[in-house]
Amino acid sequence: MHIQSLAEAVDGRTVLRFAVSTARDIKVTAPVAGMICRLSTPKRYWYYTGSIWTQLAPAPVHKAKHEKHKKHARGVRGVRGAS
Repeated sequence: MHIQSLAEAVDGRTVLRFAVSTARDIKVTAPVAGMICRLSTPKRYWYYTGSIWTQLAPAPVHKAKHEKHKKHARGVRGVRGAS
């Protein structure tokens, strides 16, 4: 019984993965507000609001360079420009 409770708790917190929205809609016939899924085409995460599926992030997220790296890069350019 304990394992079943654990499985149910984990199942409610996983990210469902589907190739396309049609596959998602066939498998998830009664989505619940707060559900998150990932579609391979397009490669995006989707969130169910309670009435519709909407993109969690409309565009790819790009990682910013670390500030220390930026300062080092500016210093190197300055040295090259001085010679």
